[in-house]
Amino acid sequence: MSAGRGMLDEETSGFALLPDVPCERPGVTSFRTLMMDPPWNEAGGGVIKRGADRHYPLVKTRDLPGVILNSGTFEPANDSHLWMWATNNFLPDALWLGAQLGFEYKTNAVWVKTRAPSPDLIARELTRAHDAGAGESFSAQSVRLSEALTLQIGLGQYLRGAHELLLFFTRGKGQAPTVWNEARNVPSVIRARRTRHSAKPVEAYELIERVSAGPRVEFFARAGREGWTSWGNESPEGEDE
Repeated sequence: MSAGRGMLDEETSGFALLPDVPCERPGVTSFRTLMMDPPWNEAGGGVIKRGADRHYPLVKTRDLPGVILNSGTFEPANDSHLWMWATNNFLPDALWLGAQLGFEYKTNAVWVKTRAPSPDLIARELTRAHDAGAGESFSAQSVRLSEALTLQIGLGQYLRGAHELLLFFTRGKGQAPTVWNEARNVPSVIRARRTRHSAKPVEAYELIERVSAGPRVEFFARAGREGWTSWGNESPEGEDE
């Protein structure tokens, strides 16, 4: 298998659903909202390593259910929400993983990655917009200029990536009042700046908190957030940070 591609077809397609996904237990905190950014096996090839393996240990897709279930923190409520980050290469794997954990896929949000433009970039794009914009409406030029100035363009063989998917799954009754905040006006697009590798924007947490009730837990956390339990080898010491 070539580096950086999802492993579903080769390693997980024959796996059965795990039978031991826990239900709520008396005396144990059950989380109504779960979020995770799995360390997908996004190993970069070539002389210059550009994959996620430069930054943290990776886990094969087939091993992720066991890692999560054995974390000691995977205690979803009977009615609960799961939010999972997925890269394009590992989208099938993410859907498979959600099912393995006992959740049903419903929809997704998309993080459009932006940047702070430099003065040189602003001047260059203004000139380009002026030269190419004859006959265009002012609003059309403004939209094109805004996208050119702010999109954080990444790598890609067919399309240059400028977004990341946040998949949404439910377990039990996804609109039960104990888990759903009845927010009906939350857009599916998050426009936020990209910072360090794999760090997710605060706007994503705010979206989740508008939709999904607590208690909340984040798996494979790389930073803490007030009111959330964090689990992962890069998470802050202790829980409920």
